[in-house]
Amino acid sequence: METPQGQEKEKLNPVLSAITYVFDAAYSVLLTYSQAVLLVIVLIVSAEVISRKFLGTSIRWSEEVALFLMVWMAFISMAIGVQKGLHIAFSMACCRRKLPGLWARWTFWSSWALAASWFTTARASS
Repeated sequence: METPQGQEKEKLNPVLSAITYVFDAAYSVLLTYSQAVLLVIVLIVSAEVISRKFLGTSIRWSEEVALFLMVWMAFISMAIGVQKGLHIAFSMACCRRKLPGLWARWTFWSSWALAASWFTTARASS
């Protein structure tokens, strides 16, 4: 006989599978889009260089479009980096689980104090 928790898990698995499928599809689309944008940026900048060098004229919109695409690619690439765990992380508070009691509490509260002082100082100086 199954428990109510077991029945809830069986009902939840198709929902989690669907959500995972949607996020995986979105990730694939964003990764492909990021690669295509990088290729377009290279082509636009190369066309600008060739136009200036050999034709003696400039493509008026090339700098703005390349900059716009670069910003979008940066934001999308940041999201991909978060998903893959490629960003630098401040793990002082995370490693406290491996420390004994007093050291764990001290590490946790000192990291919070450091972060609070940094945010307070950054706000006051601006």
